[in-house]
Amino acid sequence: MIIFTDGSHSLKPRMSGFGAVLLYKGREHTFGTYTNKCRDNNVAEIAAIAMAIQYICNNKIVDRMDDKTITIISDSATALRKISQRNKGQDEFESSCLNYIYDFLDFTRKKVKFMQIKGHIHDGTKLSYYNNIADDLAGEYRKLGLEIEQEKVFKKIKHKFKKTYE
Repeated sequence: MIIFTDGSHSLKPRMSGFGAVLLYKGREHTFGTYTNKCRDNNVAEIAAIAMAIQYICNNKIVDRMDDKTITIISDSATALRKISQRNKGQDEFESSCLNYIYDFLDFTRKKVKFMQIKGHIHDGTKLSYYNNIADDLAGEYRKLGLEIEQEKVFKKIKHKFKKTYE
């Protein structure tokens, strides 16, 4: 099993998106999500890895897989360094993501390997192809999160306006 992960982050307004591509048994599956809890892009990259692990656990993919190894590929040297050094997070959200990853590494019966690749490369290799898909997904989920949050704000303003002028 191979999982490509990526995170995308914006500060104003604060929103992060996570994207992942799962390659298993000759199939590819894409997924992602968003949050406004990431402090910066490095945290978004860590959260993307945690999200991918959570996905394979929640969907019982890891339990049913025949492979003995899970390879997680990221273009974030910082995220992979923090994980390999078992660093603590700098805030509650980053800590929860890192602790989720550490718990998975400690308790899974699978061998988990991490690999860093250079991001935003279009050299025709499968590595860059899937990394770019994860990158695009992360960006799209970040945009989706922004749209949903803006819609929530708009509804609040509309509701206030309605109450004031009825």
